[in-house]
Amino acid sequence: MDLLTAQEIGKRLTESVREACARVEVAGSVRREKSTVKDIEIVAIVSDYEAFYAALSRHGRFIKPGVPDIIEWAPKPGARYVRMLLNEDVKLDVFIGNEDNWGALLCMRTGSGVGPNGNPFSGFIPAMFRRWKKVSGGGRMTDCQPTMPDGLQLAVPEERDFFDILGVEWVEPRDRLSNKNVRPLTK
Repeated sequence: MDLLTAQEIGKRLTESVREACARVEVAGSVRREKSTVKDIEIVAIVSDYEAFYAALSRHGRFIKPGVPDIIEWAPKPGARYVRMLLNEDVKLDVFIGNEDNWGALLCMRTGSGVGPNGNPFSGFIPAMFRRWKKVSGGGRMTDCQPTMPDGLQLAVPEERDFFDILGVEWVEPRDRLSNKNVRPLTK
């Protein structure tokens, strides 16, 4: 679908669930302002799962996550990932985080598409994760949160905090296309 249609659907969805969330924002290719969009992604911190699922159910039907087929599936309270087929025949992926991983989750789920020559492992987000491994001395991402080699998880309440932890310049979502955009901060 075109970007404008996807933005309208995303806005309608986020407004519908806002009262059941501490935070909610459209992510993915819509946030990157890609001209054509194949699905909608939302990142949320849910404060009331029952109200959240009730609000979402008015927009389509829940389907089983992680499979390519359309299989009806009841979402579970406390889920971190929910999938739907919207009334517009568009898939919706909802990624549910918390106050400590919001920034990294939003960055990750905003994504970067693919890197040069269509390589999905050379884009912006893979470069960010490689940067984390380097600056942390071998850390990893656990539950969408930067984790030190000793297991200590760093809070990332805002997306800019993730860039700061990595020591890289802020990049607007629409410009997150290339690993070349992951540039260390200059002192």
